[in-house]
Amino acid sequence: MQSLPILSNIFLRRPILPTLVLALLIAMTGTASCEVIEIPRALVTSINATEVPARETGVLAEITVRVGQMVKVGEPMARIDDEEAKQNEALAEVEMKIAIKQAQTAPLVAAAEAAATVAANNLQRAEEALAQFNRSLSLSEVDDYRLKNTDAQTLLWQRKHENEIAQLTQQFQTQKWNQARSRTKRHHITAPISGMVNEVYHDPGEWVIPGQSVVRIQPLDQLRCVGFVPADQVSLQRPTANGATPAVDRENPRKRMAVGDAATLTVPSERSDADDEFPGRVTFIDPEIEPESGQVKIWVDVDNQDLRLRPGTRGTLTVRW
Repeated sequence: MQSLPILSNIFLRRPILPTLVLALLIAMTGTASCEVIEIPRALVTSINATEVPARETGVLAEITVRVGQMVKVGEPMARIDDEEAKQNEALAEVEMKIAIKQAQTAPLVAAAEAAATVAANNLQRAEEALAQFNRSLSLSEVDDYRLKNTDAQTLLWQRKHENEIAQLTQQFQTQKWNQARSRTKRHHITAPISGMVNEVYHDPGEWVIPGQSVVRIQPLDQLRCVGFVPADQVSLQRPTANGATPAVDRENPRKRMAVGDAATLTVPSERSDADDEFPGRVTFIDPEIEPESGQVKIWVDVDNQDLRLRPGTRGTLTVRW
């Protein structure tokens, strides 16, 4: 009977204790809600390799990579003979520079505008003088002013027309130069992704055509783990826009694995006694159930930025949600 007052006095004197108890209960509740599944002997595979094709027709001049070499995005790997393409590019550049010079007609247009203004003013003065002073100017003199004004206006139109054509010619020659530059660049085969060169299909001196594979690159900075789990432990619903996965079972929400769940691959380390861990996420759940085992296949893409993990390795895959 005395225990309740004693406990009350303890809580009153040390109000921090109930807070700690409550926090401990919340932490235990949160831990219990986490679902975990382990998949032993999950196989590490490579994600789709990239076939790098030729984009121009010609003789393969050089190969600058070898099988097993690591390449980065944009790194040169091969070159198709581009001597003719370089010559066409140089010719297009000269034509563009000529067009730029020819397009510098602003002074001619300005001079024609000034001449047209003077001719128009002279004609106006002549007509006013003829109207006010009947015999101050003859009709033939006024006609001369009209003719000069017409010539000046015609010249102005011609200068503006020539300027517009020169500007369009400049744009046309600039586009031709850019096109020639692009064609020269297409003779150079560069790496579209980072990874390892695992196949070189041609040697220097061979003829290649557009679309024909020259080099094959295997990305290694991200690998894929393939495993199998019981079908009743997965959800086929896709994540929503904010990344959350809708619950399949309303009474027991998120009791099943879904795409987007965090995962960790654990493999024996080659450098130390401790295991290596690689973080990743579930990226695919096969909707088809294996009839004999009742399991479904899942993919987990894991990060391999330091290239410690290799395709063909097996490890334990742990998925949490």
